[in-house]
Amino acid sequence: STRMACPDMAVERNVLSALGKVKKYKKLGKENMALCDSSNRPIVVLQKKESVSKLSDLDGKWIISEAVGEAIPEGMENQPFIEFNIAEKRLHGNAGCNLINGAFQVDDENPSAISFPQVICTMMACPDMEVESRVLKALNSVQSFGKLAGGGIGLYDMDNNLVMVLVKK
Repeated sequence: STRMACPDMAVERNVLSALGKVKKYKKLGKENMALCDSSNRPIVVLQKKESVSKLSDLDGKWIISEAVGEAIPEGMENQPFIEFNIAEKRLHGNAGCNLINGAFQVDDENPSAISFPQVICTMMACPDMEVESRVLKALNSVQSFGKLAGGGIGLYDMDNNLVMVLVKK
């Protein structure tokens, strides 16, 4: 593992300690797998990750329901959304106050890689710019996407942290 110091290392220590005790594995139904110790007792349970997403999964209009770990309030005057045009590799939307438009880039080698280096934004001032600030911050950090277990699409940063949740409109 890397040796970065994080504010709370307890979870990491527990995971690394458990992995050091793994001797066997066994399936737990269709979606889970247990890593077991020498007495065949599960010490880590892994849940199957959603299948790799395709770019076509993004096509259409999406409501932004979460950005940078916080829910977007419902009923805003300009509810944040993104609409993807996959054929043209373009997007249009609203960040909460201002319109956003631009292009996105994908990586042919990695079907779930996506970034938004060419997005422009109008520059109106609104009474509350906090939501818009979070939406734009999240959008600027996106490096990949994937389907979420509960439905919708997750956008992730370079460290695979969930930075935005999209829900189909």
